Amino acid sequence: MSAEAAWHCEQALLRMFRCLDRGHIDALLNEFAPDGSWLRHGHLLQGHGGIRTAMEERSATLFVRHVVTNLIFDSLDDTQASATAQMVAYRFDNGAPVTPPARITAPFLLMSLTIRFIRAGAWRLSALEMRRDFEFVT
Repeated sequence: MSAEAAWHCEQALLRMFRCLDRGHIDALLNEFAPDGSWLRHGHLLQGHGGIRTAMEERSATLFVRHVVTNLIFDSLDDTQASATAQMVAYRFDNGAPVTPPARITAPFLLMSLTIRFIRAGAWRLSALEMRRDFEFVT
């Protein structure tokens, strides 16, 4: 297992969530393979078109942060990799633009991630599955 390849995969995943948090749809899509899939909130998003449609439906006033941790690679070779991780989401949306810090009483979700990466020039996500482990009650 190449430490350099693992680092590039990890960076692709972290960049994707940073782009999601910031609402940078084009940059988020760049972290996925063109035919990549994303199981998100129980819906399977297929390819850049499906992912873009879901991202454009998000509230313009949504303020969210995703914290990814416990990334472990199950397999990694020169062209593909698979890994698991956990992710905590913090969410705030009162219908108006927010000036941080947003005041919340608990995180939104804790999710388990299953990630597949493919190397096509750069490392990209080829599949991302997000499954809810905890939903926090406020």
